[in-house]
Amino acid sequence: MAVNKELWYNVTPKLIPKINSNDLEEMLSIIRPLKMVEENRFREILTDGVDRRRVAFTWEPKLGRPVQVYRGGLNDVTILTFHTWAFHGFFKPTLAEAYGCIRKFVPEWRAIRFFWLNSQGMDRRNIVGNFHWCPCVLFGEEMTSVIDTDWDAFKQRCAS
Repeated sequence: MAVNKELWYNVTPKLIPKINSNDLEEMLSIIRPLKMVEENRFREILTDGVDRRRVAFTWEPKLGRPVQVYRGGLNDVTILTFHTWAFHGFFKPTLAEAYGCIRKFVPEWRAIRFFWLNSQGMDRRNIVGNFHWCPCVLFGEEMTSVIDTDWDAFKQRCAS
């Protein structure tokens, strides 16, 4: 049986939508990336100085303020995002990849205020072609009216 060595090069999915620099910067001014630092506790990832197209913004991120959003209510929606990969063990999402997917898959993206790439438990099953796929949790406005008895203690831990 002959193997078509060209198949890998000829049949490659195109999963990451392109995004131009102006649209990317507009989205960055409205939607901020988050890092989960404790169970259901998030902090903003600061993106000033991060190369939008070539650097993984989740690796050793500079963390900003704590953000009062919670999973499991009507203020979060999960979509898939796609990111290029070189090795299954390295998840290296760029800002352009994440925002490009959000813009393409969510027509009303301006309602989003924050997003978190839920890379917990990713493995080889998260590879499609030359891409990783990752659940991306989108959040609306902060939920400052939620009664959260541990919120002040969490803010203090973030300030330390």
